[in-house]
Amino acid sequence: MQHLSGRPLRRARSQARPIRRVSWPSLGPVIGAAVVILLIANVLAVGNPALADLLIATPAPAMSEFRVLSPAEGATVGDGDLVMVEGIAVDRSDGAVDRVEVAVDDETSWQPAQFDASDRTRWSFLWQGAQAGGHQVHARVFGLETRPLEVSVNVNVTDAVSGPYVIDNPYAASGRYFKGEIHVHSTSSFDGWNSYPPAQLALTYKSFGYNWMIITDHDVISYPKEVNDDSFITIPGYESTADSGHITGAFVQDLVPNTLSAQQRIDGILRGGGMAFVNHPSWTIGWNGTDLQRLNGYSGIEIYNKMTGDTPARVQQNLALWHQALNAKGWPNHVYGIAVDDAHMPADMNYAWVEAKAPALSQDAIRRSLESGSFYFSNGPSFDVLGVMNGAISASSADASSIRFIDQDMKVVGESKGGGATYRPMGVERFVRVEAVMADGRTAWSQPFWLTPNAPKAALAPTFAGAAVVGETLPRARIDVADNGEYLGNTTASDDGVFVFRRNSLAHGPHNLWVQATAPWPDQVTSAPTLLTYIETPSS
Repeated sequence: MQHLSGRPLRRARSQARPIRRVSWPSLGPVIGAAVVILLIANVLAVGNPALADLLIATPAPAMSEFRVLSPAEGATVGDGDLVMVEGIAVDRSDGAVDRVEVAVDDETSWQPAQFDASDRTRWSFLWQGAQAGGHQVHARVFGLETRPLEVSVNVNVTDAVSGPYVIDNPYAASGRYFKGEIHVHSTSSFDGWNSYPPAQLALTYKSFGYNWMIITDHDVISYPKEVNDDSFITIPGYESTADSGHITGAFVQDLVPNTLSAQQRIDGILRGGGMAFVNHPSWTIGWNGTDLQRLNGYSGIEIYNKMTGDTPARVQQNLALWHQALNAKGWPNHVYGIAVDDAHMPADMNYAWVEAKAPALSQDAIRRSLESGSFYFSNGPSFDVLGVMNGAISASSADASSIRFIDQDMKVVGESKGGGATYRPMGVERFVRVEAVMADGRTAWSQPFWLTPNAPKAALAPTFAGAAVVGETLPRARIDVADNGEYLGNTTASDDGVFVFRRNSLAHGPHNLWVQATAPWPDQVTSAPTLLTYIETPSS
């Protein structure tokens, strides 16, 4: 029997109640008064409709409301560095408020929220660069019954990932973007007679809105640090120039002889504490199709170069060389793309740049950004959003007419007309990069978002012949299984990422089964292991 409540059942008792007589007043005066009121309202409505509206009852105005709807108080969010904060703001007088602002943790850094185009009472704010840990999200409203009002919610950001893969997000670090130039020539170059002296060149780029730059004169270190201030810095560098290829040395103190081979020059730049970038790879001097795959230690490749590679065909050729290097070197050996002016005269300046995401403007911060790939490069548009939200790669650009997502084979796996889009990988991609394309073809390029295997979802299932480890991982990944330190063997996941590893029998006693996934790519990236604890008994 199912009990619908926890109270014991009681037998109902019949009890007669005395009838109460109620004396009602005469209805005549009441009806008469109602008729008089309606007649007066009708007369006034003819001459004064507004006054008539007041005499007719209307619903009471709704109460003013301002709150955060999502994330909820105490919520845990994750699967990316982007978190959408959403809320409601209603003013009882006219329904609208003036503005809503949001701050995370620091209540001195308020940023405007956006109102929904179809419902102005709804607002949203994209929190970028959310870091793991506890945070307090503050929101304040202006124009709510003329009084500012502030609310806050406590949330926890986790870096745990629930899916079969982990997106290596180069833009996960917090900070803002600082515009910079990596390759440009002053009059200190043998062919820079039409350019400016180093200090004047730096100030010219500062006037263009740049925050940092590396002057790369041919085998001459130019470093006009006297122009540095809180809004603009120069970084020492040069272009190592030889028939075996041109290489930018950044953050350097000394020159490496240009008579050395390309690999020796890269090695020398690194030994001196610098970073190396391969210049204009599809130009006639220096590089062939396999050099970029063979060379080691360089950090990036010029994809767009105003002087030598500003045609669509040349850019596509450079992109193909970049993809070949990425696929040959794999995830552990990051190679980034850059866009540069390579200007030797004023007419070629301010056509291409790098936007480095950093917490502050300093040489160390810009270097960490370039080393980690926390930057994008462009010859026109800017990215407003670039990161991962709820396990999907997300990007937006107010300048762009389309957003493209491109995989390791240079295949467009997703495209959206307009300035914003998301792409959730299928798991078969090795990496995905993003392009924001303007109507005239000018483009902003992201760095690759690499997919690495997550710890497999696994469980132990009994079978007629023994037991099986079943689960889910990357499609076609290799699954290795060990028991109490003894390697048992491996299996391969299906095209859907499902795997089954069968074991005829397990010895009696406790078992620690370790299950690990290896991506189906040449670099053999492995996941964190999953532990299954099991006790085999004689009756199991």
